[in-house]
Amino acid sequence: AEAYARPHDGELWLHNANIAPYPQGGIYNHEPTRPRKLLVHKDQLDHLASEVGEKGLTIVALRMYLKGHYAKVEVGLAKGKRQYDKRRTLIDREKDQEATSLTVSILCEVLAPKPSLTGLLVRE
Repeated sequence: AEAYARPHDGELWLHNANIAPYPQGGIYNHEPTRPRKLLVHKDQLDHLASEVGEKGLTIVALRMYLKGHYAKVEVGLAKGKRQYDKRRTLIDREKDQEATSLTVSILCEVLAPKPSLTGLLVRE
């Protein structure tokens, strides 16, 4: 979920992508999160590298799938959140948590069994 690609020395490298090792691989298994070289056309690499360099975008892995004997990665350009966007997200998340906890406490009060008065003795 946190995989990203970075151009380096005329090649595109995928970082932080977790590819699980083969269970029967034994000592010949690979490291799950090692950097991996992506095969792309030269014009695609030039386009992605220029977008990353000029506009400050990041190349992120959108999805990974197998086709034949190859693992394919679909990548896209993304822009990170600004600081004020992050604060807004935190405020919204806290409000949602408060509303959820309030709803749960109200439901507990409504659904809680009320003590019955039929078993009590009344003295006059």
